[in-house]
Amino acid sequence: MILAGVFFLLVAAFVKNYSEKVLSFSTPDGGEEAVSKAAKVKEIYIESLNIKLPITESKIENGIWQVSQDGASHLDISANPGEGGNIVLYGHNKANLFGRLTRIKIGQVVELKDEFGITHKYSVESTTTVTPDQIDYVLPKNTETLTFYTCVGFMDSKRFIVTAKPI
Repeated sequence: MILAGVFFLLVAAFVKNYSEKVLSFSTPDGGEEAVSKAAKVKEIYIESLNIKLPITESKIENGIWQVSQDGASHLDISANPGEGGNIVLYGHNKANLFGRLTRIKIGQVVELKDEFGITHKYSVESTTTVTPDQIDYVLPKNTETLTFYTCVGFMDSKRFIVTAKPI
């Protein structure tokens, strides 16, 4: 019994360490694109879920998506509000971060505040759960879309994705 317990603890530690490194989708091209010059997002607010978090600009370094430990992360190569592209935000599935995200409903409002204090509002259009290799949700788009997500499932093996459109 003791050996089985030690084995499960080691497996859990490995999976937790691994899942933090692959928090999000890998990109086929390594994520090398020009960084936007538009106003950066600084805060996400979802009143219906009592989520209000600072947003940190984050990068993909050596194929690993950097993630904030105390807020949401904005993928620096994704769009910013008003640019007409895909705004990609992500965060840990922790109670004080995106832990309540799976309770979001279609039609609920998500607010992003930019560095100039301007609030951009979005209405949730869809939610889905996918595997980490399903990257189409975070790819660039021709229309403004807010895409944000967190890990879910057994040992954080899946991604819960929310897509929203400007209102």
